[in-house]
Amino acid sequence: MKATHTRIITAATIIGMSLLPGHAAARDWGYVGGWFVTSADQSCGMYAPPARSSAAEVLILKRLDGAIYVQAKNSAWAISPGSEGQVQYQIDGRTYRGAQKTASADNGSGNGLLAAFGSDFENEIRGGSALAIVKNGQMIEQISLSGTSAAFATIASCLDDLKINGNRGASSLATAAAALSVSPKGDVSQWIRLDDYPRTALRDGHEGTVGFRLAVGNDGKVFGCTITKSSGHNDLDEATCAGMTKRAKFEAAKDAAGNKVAGSYQSRVSWKLPE
Repeated sequence: MKATHTRIITAATIIGMSLLPGHAAARDWGYVGGWFVTSADQSCGMYAPPARSSAAEVLILKRLDGAIYVQAKNSAWAISPGSEGQVQYQIDGRTYRGAQKTASADNGSGNGLLAAFGSDFENEIRGGSALAIVKNGQMIEQISLSGTSAAFATIASCLDDLKINGNRGASSLATAAAALSVSPKGDVSQWIRLDDYPRTALRDGHEGTVGFRLAVGNDGKVFGCTITKSSGHNDLDEATCAGMTKRAKFEAAKDAAGNKVAGSYQSRVSWKLPE
């Protein structure tokens, strides 16, 4: 199997932000209370790396209009269209359905959920200890809410900044990209290896190019992976993130003061069957 990479450095973005249309990364505020806080053009959000490999990626957003969004994604989920209404959100045993019906996400593949709540839901999250996602009475994910109060305080500053400065344009994004870029360590060609080729893909003759984005912590380690362009084959997409999360290493990004901060790396892998 031959794997080729095309390096593209972008400003740091939070996993799954693309599930909310019309959002472009504008500024990152770093880790607060164990959550990574970032902004888009109309909202600010907090993201916590999954506690385990099988856990969902969760993003909590607050928009300028006060609405709260909870976005969750897990590649193991299979939520069929039309069954979203069976999903509930519980904070310490109290059930909330949200101001909008929960919706399937991630291009209809059924492994993502998005729910909208009123501004008062912020106090529920701040005061809670755990958020559970329940489908048909069975919990499919539980997220610790530790540190969310501190993260929401930073989100308040983030939203104030958006109100004052708005979308600061391409020049500021270019500056952010330069400041938050990460540099690969080691041999990039070894991040994906021949034995990573999924057996199902070998059996079925699957080939394709996968676009991906890695979230990189201030220690240079990968804590999240998002597929930005699917190969059209889930096995190749999943193998890409698995290999990158396992082997990719980076020099940490630095802010304007020279402090190590989280950043991101975006690239592509081309999967070719052995000749």
